Amino acid sequence: MLIQSRLTKVLNLISYIFLALNVLLVPLFLDKNLNNSYIIPKQYVFGGLILINIILLILKFVLTKKFNFNKTVLDKPLLLILGLGLLSTVFSSNVYDSFFGRSDFFALSYISLLFGVLFYYVVVNFVHTEKSWKGLMDMFLASGFLSIIFFILKTVFKINFLDTWFGPALNTVDSLNSLFGVWVIMVLILSLGQVIKRGQSVIRTIIYFIIGLSAFAVLVMLNFKVLWWILLVSLVLLLMLGVNFLKEVRLPWLSVIFTFLVLNVVFIIFGVPQKLQMNVPTEVALGLKPSWSVTYDTALSGVKQFLLGSGPASFGVDFSKFRDVAFNSDNVAWSLRFSQPYNTVFGLVSEYGLALAIIFVFLILLFLGHALTAWKKIRVAANKGGNSLQSHPILLEAFLSVIAFVILSGSSFFIFYNQVIWLVWFLFLALSIVGFSFYYHDFVSKVECVMEETPQYSLSFSFGLIVAITALVMISVWGVRLYGGEFKPDVQAVSSPMAKAVNEAKVATDLSPASVGLWENLATMYENASALVPEARDWAIKTLQQVVVLEPTNPAHYWRLGNSFAAQAKWEDAVKNYQKAVDLKADYYGAYVGLANAYEQTQKNDQALTLYEKLINNKQANPEILYNYGRLFYNLNSQGDLDSDQKNWLSVIQKQPNYSNALYSLGLWYETRGDKTTALQYYYKVRDLNPNNPDILKKIQSLTGAVVPAPNEGKIEIKKK
Repeated sequence: MLIQSRLTKVLNLISYIFLALNVLLVPLFLDKNLNNSYIIPKQYVFGGLILINIILLILKFVLTKKFNFNKTVLDKPLLLILGLGLLSTVFSSNVYDSFFGRSDFFALSYISLLFGVLFYYVVVNFVHTEKSWKGLMDMFLASGFLSIIFFILKTVFKINFLDTWFGPALNTVDSLNSLFGVWVIMVLILSLGQVIKRGQSVIRTIIYFIIGLSAFAVLVMLNFKVLWWILLVSLVLLLMLGVNFLKEVRLPWLSVIFTFLVLNVVFIIFGVPQKLQMNVPTEVALGLKPSWSVTYDTALSGVKQFLLGSGPASFGVDFSKFRDVAFNSDNVAWSLRFSQPYNTVFGLVSEYGLALAIIFVFLILLFLGHALTAWKKIRVAANKGGNSLQSHPILLEAFLSVIAFVILSGSSFFIFYNQVIWLVWFLFLALSIVGFSFYYHDFVSKVECVMEETPQYSLSFSFGLIVAITALVMISVWGVRLYGGEFKPDVQAVSSPMAKAVNEAKVATDLSPASVGLWENLATMYENASALVPEARDWAIKTLQQVVVLEPTNPAHYWRLGNSFAAQAKWEDAVKNYQKAVDLKADYYGAYVGLANAYEQTQKNDQALTLYEKLINNKQANPEILYNYGRLFYNLNSQGDLDSDQKNWLSVIQKQPNYSNALYSLGLWYETRGDKTTALQYYYKVRDLNPNNPDILKKIQSLTGAVVPAPNEGKIEIKKK
């Protein structure tokens, strides 16, 4: 019995260590060798450490013959969320992505949701003492401080040796610095909350204050306005907590928090001084209005979509399906496909459905109701003269975790959660429940099952244990193989197996037939293969036609279809698709160029000229446009009495002096007018740029030799190269 007790303590300690490592490592871990260095690495660390905790729980069960489990007041809504999430996944338009997620962007797949709930129960079942609770909170602050130091070293001090380990990333939390800012706010609030608490040692106070000051400095450097508003609410709640427990906090440090609040308000009103800001990359995300439009249209597209959504990780499919034509007027983002909405709320409604979103809100309100009840009990005890917080070492921190949870839940209306933010959301939810459970029995209840010492029970249990461990091992091996498959390819090592790549891409579209990105990828592979297999061009066209069905308002797809038809000299089909692209986006430069070329190939030169003139008048003309306009004008100008072609070519070489086609055309223009000297000057320039071109050498020889051909009276046709 004594041995079992010692083994149980050892297993509990090991389980707690892996739990603490999860809190520490997930925000810090990224792998520069992967195509997306944030998503897969963090998910694998998160899920892998949780699986280790589950194995340790099973092992403890085997050794003690007892199964101890902590139930909480949130079990029913959490189980409902998992059940509805599973239904949404099963009936998803992209079942594979909905279950496993994607490696190129984060989505709350069912696996991510499941591991989030498991993480909640791991915290609830392995944090048994106030000391271990406090240690987990300190581990969070340690992870936050290390991520802040990393950001400062990369942005302020330009420490380049970090690139060897982490690549070009500016922070360890997410590729978007705005999400990193939300993480920093959590670190700031928790560290300042620790500072104000009475009885804190001097060393701890200094450490916590340094962490908080560093976090505030990072927010100043980032200077996202939405972060200042989130921080404002956070500081107000923190001050309210301090004011309600004046006997348990240190007033001088409470005034420090008020100073931060004043600075926050000043920055909101007057802005942050330019010298204090850092130049961080511009972030492109789907706006509030189009996100609402896609979510609204998805929810009303059917009963299943209304209740269960279109499936986890399927917002990209919804975006393609309900993409508004007006989106094409955005000069920056019109060609982008967004796989994430503006915020988490829209993601839950569109992907998981209104039913799960309601349960999600109910869970938050249920938790806040119990937290409010605990607060009222404390106030009643305080009014009776009891030392409500002094006798409870972590009760103040429990309320701090409630504040952090409230801020994160409110931020779901302004940000789209990533893996780290979801981890922190479940962490603060679990820490709050456990923290209150030390003093109030309403939050957690213990369940204990003892296995009978009979042969049949032992045999059944042993068989079940073997199956469970085997499944975990197989999942781990499979996961390692998938992780290896995400490594960036060695171009020299994968230059030949094109056919295999195409087959794999085809399998991907079979698994996720509604994913526009996969169909686009397959079309690109067919286009690349057409140089070797002519029939592949037809396959590319059929694939792009499927893309158009899935995303009918994106002009880029029609432009690609036009290019494919043009490659087959099917000019009428090319014109139709180029024209469709122009109809969807009136300033689509590439589609105009393709359409002008198609008109020229079908001898509709006047229409081609009109298109070129439209581009020039709209100031969209680059050297190539000016050259082609001059070339076409020259070929149509049989009398040679206009100088527009010459002016266009001179404009070309003013913008790009080494444009060979324009130089050669100017040479022809002067040659046909009898000015051989000027013509030779341009031909010599072409020769200098193309010394091995036999055609230009022959042209120069024809003008400098004994016999010089007579001018062709302006009827020399310039061929398009």
